[in-house]
Amino acid sequence: MNRGLDFTDLVLLVGTNPLPNYVVAKYFYNNNQNLRRIWLLYSEKTFIHDGTRQYADDIERVLDKEFNEEVSIKKRPLKDNSNADIIIKDVNDRLLEDSEIGDKIHLNYTGGTKAMAVHIYRELEKQPSKRFSASYLDARDYRIKFDHNPNLNTGDLRKNINIGITWENLFHLHNHKKKEEQKTYLDCLKQHEREKILQCIVKLAKKRKLSEIKDFADETKFEYNGKNLELLNIPKNNSNIEDLHNDGLENLIDKILVKFNSKNNPELFEFLAAFPEEDRLCNQEGNWLYDNFPISGRKRSKNSDQLKKFLDGIWLEAYVSWIVKEKKPEMDLLTNWELCSLDGEGSEKFEVDILIKNGYQICGISCGTSKNLRGLKYKGFEVILRTRQLGGDEALAVLASLLEKEDAQKLENDLKASTGTSPENFIILSIDDLHPDKMWSKIEEHIFRGM
Repeated sequence: MNRGLDFTDLVLLVGTNPLPNYVVAKYFYNNNQNLRRIWLLYSEKTFIHDGTRQYADDIERVLDKEFNEEVSIKKRPLKDNSNADIIIKDVNDRLLEDSEIGDKIHLNYTGGTKAMAVHIYRELEKQPSKRFSASYLDARDYRIKFDHNPNLNTGDLRKNINIGITWENLFHLHNHKKKEEQKTYLDCLKQHEREKILQCIVKLAKKRKLSEIKDFADETKFEYNGKNLELLNIPKNNSNIEDLHNDGLENLIDKILVKFNSKNNPELFEFLAAFPEEDRLCNQEGNWLYDNFPISGRKRSKNSDQLKKFLDGIWLEAYVSWIVKEKKPEMDLLTNWELCSLDGEGSEKFEVDILIKNGYQICGISCGTSKNLRGLKYKGFEVILRTRQLGGDEALAVLASLLEKEDAQKLENDLKASTGTSPENFIILSIDDLHPDKMWSKIEEHIFRGM
């Protein structure tokens, strides 16, 4: 058996991202029949930092579900993850003293602090050469690199079907679970109704007219935005809504939406007419259905809140995820999610519009229809941060926007510089990139580059 894969004890250094430890443990579990113990060395809590005990507990929980009883998980704390003498003493007292003469120890130093990696490596290296080996998971080519056996090639571990992680286990590694899904507007519709609306968005994208949806949504905020109502001398209370309707609500809507008509905006009107009868704001002939505007007080929609959110921007998220599914149906994709702690007692805003999994590599996609660069910059920060939290240095991020190409490139460069993100790990899609074929081409290249 190859020297790199005949050890009995695997030592993992637990940092703040548990995913690499999971990947390494799964690889050696599947490829090393001699593996008997996995050691999780974590840092204890101090007055300076919280330590990584929770991450070690989460790794243990997930691995215990997947490994048989022949491989045991052992956790050992390090009192100080930056003090060489203390690290060395802890390694001897809490790891080496518990090992036996015939054991072969393999250190994977991907996780933990630099001080942990250096001093633990140096101490374990004092063991007889036949008893010690080491490796790390390279975030650049997704392979495990062996220090004393450079010819041993694990291959791209994203392609290894035995290492792929489930969404549930990925979230559990971070001591979280997925909350019950909240229905979006399209979830409330029948399949043929969803398809009809999405196909209309495709037409708008092919004609480079997706901004018309955004412009229309902004103009129709008079439906629920008190400020706009006040500007138009419309009373904020609806006690006399019937008088208002009889006094010319149609003229009011016509005045506000005067720049939109079926002749100049045929794709937009086809989109608006594609909704179910009780939700559509115009008919097939391009005439406004005044009673369906919420301000009329006569709307029949059962899903008005979801519809409002959809027109405000959820449509872009729905469109992007639908194109990905259409182009690659087998893609492991998750949308409309929110996490809470495993005990269910706490929750936090931990979400990305779309998550895609390629083996163990994570790609997050955030969608923003605003043309406000400050708001989009925040969304860019969030998608980079959240995907990095879940997927580590290998994680990829995408921001889909309605920006012009030049503005998108400037914002992309700014975010890369601000976050220290690798140029290959983050892209922004401009409005020119949202044509379905071009969008998929860019997403596919981003995710599968090098495979």
